[in-house]
Amino acid sequence: MNRPIHRLDAEAKEPPEADAVGGMPWGQSSHVIQQLWFSVIRHDWRSLAVVPVAPGRAGLEVANALSEVGGIHRRSPLIVFDGLSLELRQVANLLDELAKENEANERSLIALDSPLSNLSGVPVARAADKILLVVELGRASFAGARKLMEMVGPEKVLGSVVFEGGRP
Repeated sequence: MNRPIHRLDAEAKEPPEADAVGGMPWGQSSHVIQQLWFSVIRHDWRSLAVVPVAPGRAGLEVANALSEVGGIHRRSPLIVFDGLSLELRQVANLLDELAKENEANERSLIALDSPLSNLSGVPVARAADKILLVVELGRASFAGARKLMEMVGPEKVLGSVVFEGGRP
């Protein structure tokens, strides 16, 4: 099932190929992703920023996996805004797109770079209703996670996805 993925440069992009294990990206079983989805929807949000503590694509991979499961659960696509490599001049456009989704009462996910390496995502994370942190053991530090939470507002953080190895 293809789902829309919006890039800030307006170029459409196909979702990443699923690994053979469990049929989901990064080898997680669909059961694990379903658990994560049902955990995040217990909270009230229209926009959820998926923010890695360490630089990399982990936030986008988690957002795409949540979109896959959420789209099946909701029987309609769940939009993922790709905010990787976001530049400050693009922030206003992304915030406008998020506002349109919120007005339509649609849920959307925003995948961002780590604000510790790209500060342009901070205003987007602050504008999101809630934030899900992505913590990669061995790359992300507790001090970095704490600093990130201070930057985006600890009251917005739903929780975190913690994983070992090179991929969530």
